Amino acid sequence: MQPTFASSIVGLDEAVTDTSMISLSNRFDKVLCAHPLLVEQITNIVKIRPSSNKTTVFLLAVLLLFFFSMVRIIFPRYFMNLFQVFTGISMSKRHIKDQLENDNRASIWFYSIFFISVGFIVYQLITGISSTHFSDKWYMNYLISTLFVFILLGFRISMIRLTGWIFKRSDYVHIYLFNTKLVNEFLGLLLFPLCILILVTSGNIQYTLLMIASAMCLLFFAYGYVRNIPVLRNLFRISFVHFLLYICAFEIIPVLILIKMIR
Repeated sequence: MQPTFASSIVGLDEAVTDTSMISLSNRFDKVLCAHPLLVEQITNIVKIRPSSNKTTVFLLAVLLLFFFSMVRIIFPRYFMNLFQVFTGISMSKRHIKDQLENDNRASIWFYSIFFISVGFIVYQLITGISSTHFSDKWYMNYLISTLFVFILLGFRISMIRLTGWIFKRSDYVHIYLFNTKLVNEFLGLLLFPLCILILVTSGNIQYTLLMIASAMCLLFFAYGYVRNIPVLRNLFRISFVHFLLYICAFEIIPVLILIKMIR
């Protein structure tokens, strides 16, 4: 007895052999529509999902993570001291403060993490939100953004040192800059892993992480100011109007310039 085989799907042979369809996707849709288990009116089954090769971005993220881990392993004492001093408003642990002040090599590395992180956030805000490009190459845009942050912070520190020299308050200026350094370095430690996540993500997730990073920058800026209020009062010992002028000139205007550049 010869076995019986199910006959082919009605219209399948015609759909496969139809050479009038130039697009392979249209022919594939017609074949699926001829299948009895599928709805007859199915169209556009094949969905094009655009993708891009992010191998370079992934390798860059791994390299940055390796750099962050290397700094953490090479300077473990500075890392722990930074957390201990930062989480305590009062400088009761004098020896920890002295270790942080004297370890200039570790401070340079941690400050580099701060500039890399903040420069990347500014780069994302400028190129992503405002769609401004200084150059056709992304790394040139990033370097320009980081250089702008470096110049802005350097100008602010120079003006503070000049103010301390004019009023002969160098000791208070030293404390002020030390507190600012602590805030910036700690902010860099928190922003750096977040920047790696921003680098490897896209879409709404990347935008949400970018907004969180921007909010952290503003929050730590306000915290640094609150931490330095007693130092600023002893530094100037002037009226509230002059103190307000200082805040506008050296604290608020640089941030407004950065926001204006982003917009």
